[in-house]
Amino acid sequence: MGKKLIQAGDLDSVICRETGKVYADGSIILTPGAKDELSRRGVVIVYGPKSGDAGCATPAAGCPVGCTCPACSGKSALDCTTLDALTRSVSEMLKNNCHITDEEQLKRLSRQALQTIRDNI
Repeated sequence: MGKKLIQAGDLDSVICRETGKVYADGSIILTPGAKDELSRRGVVIVYGPKSGDAGCATPAAGCPVGCTCPACSGKSALDCTTLDALTRSVSEMLKNNCHITDEEQLKRLSRQALQTIRDNI
């Protein structure tokens, strides 16, 4: 299997949702523009596999195919079978994707997102 070239516009597909890091384990090549964008976002690049780390939420969330991190090999953090699990998942997405750290803002935005989901299902 060849290496995948990752440009700045492709970063969301390789940023681990659980840890907020990019794992450059030899399966990807980051362009200079991608590295600059990661630096701008404050995302850490780990050169090597995820061993010993908390891991990623799901392969679709940025883990490479065949990932063996705890989240991929076991229960997915985005397992939304309960309202509580869905709420945690929405909150994690807001933290990781939108870089929101204020707990009150997270609660407010999570409630708004859940209300939008409920209104559209």
